[in-house]
Amino acid sequence: MQVDVVTLALGAVVVVALFFILGGSKSKPVAKKSAPVTKEAKRPTYVPGTTFTAEEVAKHSSEDDMWFIIDGKIYDITSYISSHPGGVDALKRHAGKDASKPFHGEQHASSVGDIIPDFYIGDLKQ
Repeated sequence: MQVDVVTLALGAVVVVALFFILGGSKSKPVAKKSAPVTKEAKRPTYVPGTTFTAEEVAKHSSEDDMWFIIDGKIYDITSYISSHPGGVDALKRHAGKDASKPFHGEQHASSVGDIIPDFYIGDLKQ
């Protein structure tokens, strides 16, 4: 019985020593995953019949307010910028302009066609 107490005490000392050697209770920051953008959070307001000129769209070319023209439709992608897999720089090159060609490029997965309608805000006025 006396051997078991000594063994247990020695085991406890080893565990405590390893705890302090390996970092103890110092909590290390854990990288947070960004929350997925929900339809409710990302969907801009669309009023049927709304149209915009290319000049109006051009005013929305910053990271805080970004619109695109794609196939004659206007999309406010401001709330999606941080989720874009290609990063903000890829979006900024076409912000406020007709982005139809790059939108349909090989770099986009077929699922992009399922995402973009959530950002639709109107049509391009001819």
